[in-house]
Amino acid sequence: MPEEYENAIEWLDGQKTATITLHSMKLRNRVLKLAEQNPGKVKIIARPDDRGQSGYLLAHVPASWIRIDPPRKVSMTDEQRAAATERMKALRASQIMARDET
Repeated sequence: MPEEYENAIEWLDGQKTATITLHSMKLRNRVLKLAEQNPGKVKIIARPDDRGQSGYLLAHVPASWIRIDPPRKVSMTDEQRAAATERMKALRASQIMARDET
């Protein structure tokens, strides 16, 4: 069984800032990018290398950015699904060709 790591968000009602602790690489990269784009709003408190721990990012973000957003339900016909599959295959093939050219 793979090791489990925690991602946590904490804030108090009425506070303007939330504290997030992230191990997920996808979320860490997203917060780091947001910090670059919004230096006045996102404050990186500790990076994984800063604390000598394996992969945790600690940051403060605006609490207004925190939300629960369930995935959209997409209903497609079999024909629409097949067309989408073909478009994705063509896109992936073009990305592979572009990568190989560089």
